[in-house]
Amino acid sequence: MFSPDGKQLASNSKDGTVRLWETATGALQFVLGGYCGEAARMNINFSSDGKQLVLSSTDREVQLWDTATGMLQRTLKPPLNRNRLTMVTAVAISPDGRHLVTASFDGTVWLWDTATELLHRKLESHLKQVKVITFSSDNKQFATGSDDNTVQLWVTVTGILQHKFKGHSGEITAITFSPDNEKLASSSFDKKIHLWEKATKKLQYTFNHPYEIEDITFSPDGKLLTSWSAELAIRLWSTVTGTLQYIFGGSTTLSTSVTFSPDSKRLALCSTDNTIEIWETSTGTLQQTLKGHSSLIRTTAFSPDGKQLASGSADKTVRVWETGTTISQRTLESHSNEVTHITFSPDGKKIALNLTFHMVQLWDTATGTLQHTLGGHLGEIIIVRFSPDSKQLAWGSSRGTVRLWETATGKLQHTFEGHLLSTTTLDFSPDGKQLASGPYDHVMWLSETTSGTLQRTFEGRPSITPIIRFSPNGKQLASNSFQSGNTIWLWETATGRLQRTLEGDSLQCGAITFSPDSKQLASGSFDSTVHLWETATGTSKHRLEGHSSDVLSVAFSPDGKQLASSSDDRTVRLWDTVMGKILRVFDITDVTELGIAADSSYIQTNCGQIQLTTSSSIQTESGSISPGRWLISGDWLLQDNCKMLWLPIDFRSPLKAHQGSVFAIGYYSGSHSGRVTFLKLDPSFNGSLSW
Repeated sequence: MFSPDGKQLASNSKDGTVRLWETATGALQFVLGGYCGEAARMNINFSSDGKQLVLSSTDREVQLWDTATGMLQRTLKPPLNRNRLTMVTAVAISPDGRHLVTASFDGTVWLWDTATELLHRKLESHLKQVKVITFSSDNKQFATGSDDNTVQLWVTVTGILQHKFKGHSGEITAITFSPDNEKLASSSFDKKIHLWEKATKKLQYTFNHPYEIEDITFSPDGKLLTSWSAELAIRLWSTVTGTLQYIFGGSTTLSTSVTFSPDSKRLALCSTDNTIEIWETSTGTLQQTLKGHSSLIRTTAFSPDGKQLASGSADKTVRVWETGTTISQRTLESHSNEVTHITFSPDGKKIALNLTFHMVQLWDTATGTLQHTLGGHLGEIIIVRFSPDSKQLAWGSSRGTVRLWETATGKLQHTFEGHLLSTTTLDFSPDGKQLASGPYDHVMWLSETTSGTLQRTFEGRPSITPIIRFSPNGKQLASNSFQSGNTIWLWETATGRLQRTLEGDSLQCGAITFSPDSKQLASGSFDSTVHLWETATGTSKHRLEGHSSDVLSVAFSPDGKQLASSSDDRTVRLWDTVMGKILRVFDITDVTELGIAADSSYIQTNCGQIQLTTSSSIQTESGSISPGRWLISGDWLLQDNCKMLWLPIDFRSPLKAHQGSVFAIGYYSGSHSGRVTFLKLDPSFNGSLSW
């Protein structure tokens, strides 16, 4: 099996070992394992970023290996059931690397925590062998496909089965989520592709294929779907009309990869004859055939405007093409190794080439000159936070390290080391003088941002800490955990003493915030409820019910008399904190961040502003998002709700923070793993943006 970037190849043998090879040189890098006979390796899977290799065997054991060092990281083994076959048949790692799902020959699915090596859930629903596991891009769900002809949808955090999709008459071969995670496509040995609506759980379309299907892929806008099979061609389907649009290729050579342009209007098809074909998706016509590479083409990327295409080959060159012609504009040849990944800058003027897991070259597309060779960060970025005054930026990594940067100069100020496992949450004190960090190793830190010294630690709660929040007066710190999902702890920052333990929600708490006067605490839970607490006594003041799905965010009004909450049920609700009653309901999707204006005239969200008007009755309204600021929503940077800058796929991440006109985007996977991108916006914007 090839790694996602094509740089490594993993092979297994009856001698019970797995060998990791460098594809550019053919050199053997590492020998993994050492099992014999019946324990020989059955499955090999790379993580999405290629940094881990998951090996599973007939002895039920699953191992996670570091592909850069060849070191064994984790060993996971489901409990033995002598009455059932428990050999591993499929594995998948979540995009954020926090969860691992394995499946057994008997149809049992196992959900693991990769940091603690603990078995999180045993999921029993499939009747036969599970061969396919796929995560959604937001990590919230995963889907499993089985020889029982069903596709099943699960919640990652809880392991709850959401739905069984039935309709195929053969074994499931592939599953993929649409880019917006609203649809699910599945293929089967019955030569059919089923397109499902995730919200309604209904079958939308069935695509009939003449051959058994091996793989399926959505276009960036989700309106098209490609399918691969034993035939040489690629088939293009419309997810809007449910019809076959066109058949590409299939003459004499095998298609090895497909890349959509950012606007989904063109398709780049790489073939085994070392050529690239550019097809127009709306008409199905062949626009260009690009020739020049002398070896197999590994990777391609369109520029943000779609006018250029860059291709990286095993011949150790990158060619930059103008999509309207067949002429190669530039050939970039300063590589000691194969190019594994290509990324254009948002303005299309630079190209970043990923040569190794920790090395990136930056090229000027206009001149074809090499500008910089960059060394990569160690560890993946898990979380990014701005200080209240925007002068500092903190990020935590998968290596347990916390780094503090000066935003004006980009200078590294302090590095905090000592967490044993990944740093998963960060929060600055209101005055910016302290930084709290919470990891997987259950020990929280309180550090001084000026000197970089560790002030105190908070111990005694053996659990993963996903949320930390300072009170506005800086005197208390609230934290919760994954293992004790219904518990919130209140700590005294001056002494590190545990003051209160708040228990009430029946499922994991997903959001915590203090009232402006620090006298109240609001928590939103995955059981769809919101709790209001008195911080002085730790007593529950109100339990607010009304949401029908996970609560994602909560925010108090400046006077503390109102509370806004957003949920996966696609609503934002406004509550009276004194009476504990609902005031307003807004039907709005994708709201994950909330804040109420100083004059309580609007609710500020990551999708814009919700205007509030005086009303004495409870209302359910369509969300009226008003302009008023820059924000990142999905794959666009918006100003006054107008799309101003399209963010390429490699520049999108759920790990983003902003303060005023400065955005920071952290990357935890792919070629940008370990990097933070700063985007500063000029208040007198004239059409240009600087990175």
